[in-house]
Amino acid sequence: MPLARSRLLPKLPWKAMYFDGQDDYVETSNVIRGRDKVSVEVFVYAESFDGIDRTVLGQWNSPETFLIWYDVGDNKWEVIINDSAGNVLKAVPDIYAKEKEWVHLLCTYDKDNELLLYINAELRAHTKSLGNPINMGKEYLGIGFDYSIHNYFHGYIAFVRVYDRALTDSEIEWNYYHPDDPVRSGLVLWLHYDSIDEENNIWRDKTANGNNGTIYGATPAEFTKPPIRKLTPSRTLSPER
Repeated sequence: MPLARSRLLPKLPWKAMYFDGQDDYVETSNVIRGRDKVSVEVFVYAESFDGIDRTVLGQWNSPETFLIWYDVGDNKWEVIINDSAGNVLKAVPDIYAKEKEWVHLLCTYDKDNELLLYINAELRAHTKSLGNPINMGKEYLGIGFDYSIHNYFHGYIAFVRVYDRALTDSEIEWNYYHPDDPVRSGLVLWLHYDSIDEENNIWRDKTANGNNGTIYGATPAEFTKPPIRKLTPSRTLSPER
C-alpha cells in the first residue's frame, strides 16, 4: 500500500518553461477537443497574478471552450468547459490559489460521470457531466495563452500531460509523487521539462504521437535549489502503466 500522504513530499522540477506574462506561449495540437473522456495535467508556479486572470492551458471561445486558468474574481485555479450541446461546466475548488509555489493541477472529464479538479492530488471540485463530449473549435492548444480575452501566464510550467481517459485517484496520486515516471496508459501528449529543445524552439512530445509544441517567446529556466525528496525510504506500489 502507498505510504500516508503526510510521509511523502513530491519531487520538484529542476527545469521548467518560463512565461513572462506578456506574450509568451507554446502551441501544440489540440488533443482534447471532441473527447468523451480526458485527463489534463500540469505542474505550475505562478510568479505573479498581478491582479488579473491568467491562462494555464486551453482555449476560450464560447461555446467552444476548455480552459485551466487562474480566475482573479475567485482567486482560484479553475476549469471551465463547453460540451457539444452548448452546456457550460465549471470546476471551482474550495481553496484559494497562491503565488510563488508549485502546484499540481489535474482535471478529468467523463461525459457519463463528472468534471473533476484535483489540486496536489486531492479532489477539490466536481461537477456533474451531461453526457456530451468536449466542444473545442481550434485545431491548436495554447499553453500559457487561450487565444482570447484571458491574459498570458506569468511563471513556470514544468510539464503538460493529456490522457485519452479519466485517470483514477490512485493514478493521479502516483503521477503527483512520480512526475518523471507517470502512468503511460492512455497518454497522448507529454511535454516535460527535460524535452525542451531550445535550439529549435520546440517543446518535444515524449509520447510516440508527435504532438510537439512550438515555442513562442517562452524560455527554459533551470533552478539551483535541489528538488525535494521523500522524507524516508518507502515502498510505493505502482499502478498498471
